[in-house]
Amino acid sequence: MKDYLKEAYTDLLVEMDALKAETQKLARSIADNSPVAVSMIKKAIRQARTAEISAHFDLLAAFQGITQRTEEHVEGVRALKEKRQPHFKGY
Repeated sequence: MKDYLKEAYTDLLVEMDALKAETQKLARSIADNSPVAVSMIKKAIRQARTAEISAHFDLLAAFQGITQRTEEHVEGVRALKEKRQPHFKGY
């Protein structure tokens, strides 16, 4: 199993008996992020399967510009400066 980590095929391997707990932990860490940003990341991942690389980079740049103009971005930056967890409201 360690060969996969060493060769950078993955960054996490878990035993079957820990899979559910690790999956829930990962899902929680994703859910704790900005809902707007997570939504755009999901769209970008879906689009990446079929898009040309240059078109995909254009989409990512557009999404970055959009997310940087949201209240969630402002809250994230504020929380970082205040050394606290952000409180995202979503859409």
